[in-house]
Amino acid sequence: QYPSGMKVNTIIASKCFGVSEDYIIPGNGAAELIKALMERISGKVGTIRPTFEEYPNRLPQEQLVTFVPQDNTYHYTAQELMDFFETNPVDTLLIINPDNPSGNFIPKSDLFRLCDWSAEKDIRLMIDESFVDFSEDWENNSLLNDEILEKYPHLIVMKSISKSFGVPSIRLGILASADQELIARLKKQVSIWN
Repeated sequence: QYPSGMKVNTIIASKCFGVSEDYIIPGNGAAELIKALMERISGKVGTIRPTFEEYPNRLPQEQLVTFVPQDNTYHYTAQELMDFFETNPVDTLLIINPDNPSGNFIPKSDLFRLCDWSAEKDIRLMIDESFVDFSEDWENNSLLNDEILEKYPHLIVMKSISKSFGVPSIRLGILASADQELIARLKKQVSIWN
């Protein structure tokens, strides 16, 4: 028998994360969704290094604008990112939160400041929260929420399920955004039987 297709997987992901079906897409791991998403990104992309290389490796180096923390622990704040990208403009800003491999964590209240700032600057904000379940007060740190996604339609939230549930052999990931046009295009781009 064929496994469940995109429609059934979307319904399950929607129920599991409490996000509208129109705002969420499940993938064969986050890697499939990262590839599909990064193929659609144009313009300059802000990254932080060191970071999870799956994202920047999908783009030509000349498309990247890289922030490197000046602290030898590789920690940085939302304010430092806003200051840097204010003078080094980008079209998209990518944040892994908590970051991998540094473990840097930006609190939710500061992520909202970044959401407001990026909306004002017309910057698409991508936040990968694959490791958020390992953060302190993790139950309240996720941005996977219809109200948040609707308030910030320029926001994309990515999550790898494998890490949270300790099942790396099962390829599961989700991407969520209130940008329904983007979600619909991505659903057509990835395999229906993924």
